[in-house]
Amino acid sequence: METGSLFAFIGIGAGVYCLSSFIMMVTKHKIDSTIIMPKGADYKQCKDIDGYVKEMSMPLLLLTIVLLLSGVCEVINAYYMPLGILIFIMNLIVIVTLLLYAYVARKINRKHYGI
Repeated sequence: METGSLFAFIGIGAGVYCLSSFIMMVTKHKIDSTIIMPKGADYKQCKDIDGYVKEMSMPLLLLTIVLLLSGVCEVINAYYMPLGILIFIMNLIVIVTLLLYAYVARKINRKHYGI
């Protein structure tokens, strides 16, 4: 297995996991404790669950889209045709998106959980 295909499956898997967390959060207000909430917190400790869902839904959806696109680009690069600089740019976008997501999530978690 090539490293490109490994990253493709990791990216797609992470994107699908984020998508399922996003759907559960928006439809049922069930907050996934592994990717969204701070460590050691319970969703019942949230001061305003509706506000939390409203604020966290867009960053999580953006992360989901970027991870899925990255995984698809890696599959195309590994199995169909080399994408060259596009893979490098996509990896930079993933890194920037992850850093921004971590910053925004921390800020929102401090606001709603006091952590």
